[in-house]
Amino acid sequence: MSIMPINLLSDDQLALISSGKQWSFHGGIHPQENKQQSNQTAIEDAGIPPFLIIAVEHKGHTPELLVKVGDPVLKGQPLTKVYGAMVTQHASSSGTVHAIEKRTDLHPSGLPVSQW
Repeated sequence: MSIMPINLLSDDQLALISSGKQWSFHGGIHPQENKQQSNQTAIEDAGIPPFLIIAVEHKGHTPELLVKVGDPVLKGQPLTKVYGAMVTQHASSSGTVHAIEKRTDLHPSGLPVSQW
């Protein structure tokens, strides 16, 4: 008893795919290459910023903060406590809490959010 390979494509279709000619159709998006703006400068490491600002979402309720100024935090550590439909905010990096203050959000509304 010979085992037949299970293929949804014929050998001819597989050969066309291998040759890169399976899907020849008109249309699509062909933007003009515009690399001259960036290929004249060497790629550089962006570095690590001196401070990481984490906005705490309010969603109608003020969240309970689990850390205070001066506390060390580890990446992934919860920063807020969940109530109702709120989402727990976690630290995206390790470090020390330097401030907990209201700042203008980077949203068109310009509403203040708690940031640290």
